[in-house]
Amino acid sequence: MSHLLRASYLRSHPRRSIALAAALVVALVAGLTIAAMAPQAQAAGSLLSQGRPATASSVENAAFPASNAVDGDLGTRWSSAFSD
Repeated sequence: MSHLLRASYLRSHPRRSIALAAALVVALVAGLTIAAMAPQAQAAGSLLSQGRPATASSVENAAFPASNAVDGDLGTRWSSAFSD
């Protein structure tokens, strides 16, 4: 551990410990400010894959084809063949 961060050093140099604490607060505030200013991600208006052809290397059974993965229906799903 750096001698600048040891508790005994900070107790014997109170001005440096205050300066270190202030520097940490400034760094934290700066980081939060930068994060808050970052552009927010947004989803596309529609799924680019919706309705496109889909291929799978395996399916659980005929009720869960690969095309269900991109059909846009929240009531359907694709499932792969299970193997352990």
